[in-house]
Amino acid sequence: MLARNPTNAEAHNNLGLLLKEAGQLDAAIDEFRRALAVNPQYVRALNNRAVTELAQGHVDAAAADLNTALAVDPDNVDALVNLALTRKAAGQPEDARLLLMRALVADPRSAAAHYNLAVQYDREGEITRAVEHYRAFLEFAGANYAAQAADVRARLARLERGES
Repeated sequence: MLARNPTNAEAHNNLGLLLKEAGQLDAAIDEFRRALAVNPQYVRALNNRAVTELAQGHVDAAAADLNTALAVDPDNVDALVNLALTRKAAGQPEDARLLLMRALVADPRSAAAHYNLAVQYDREGEITRAVEHYRAFLEFAGANYAAQAADVRARLARLERGES
């Protein structure tokens, strides 16, 4: 598809995702960059590049991409959750929590937002809130979260037994 239409932003984005999955992070970022050269406001490519940058430890670059995505689409739940992860990585847990709560206002069924809030509350010893969000995660998690759901069920069982 790219050979016939090199200005297809979606095709560059999808190729970037395949390269990311294959562990070729620099090549993936190049493809996301190509997608954004075609459409600088392509929120999915901004989000995907940010996630890849974050995986490489480039927290500031990831945050910049996510802020650009949110300027285009202020209620984009994926961008909000991922920006929360950049705040967490930067040692700003309160900012992370506020972004996750904002994501839940935009989409109360966001499994990713519930999961990340649960983990944060769990680490901070706020067990009641952690359990609430772990349960919400399990309610809204789809097939994409199957492995994570098993871990959450095990964690909930330990918490309900009063174990740390």
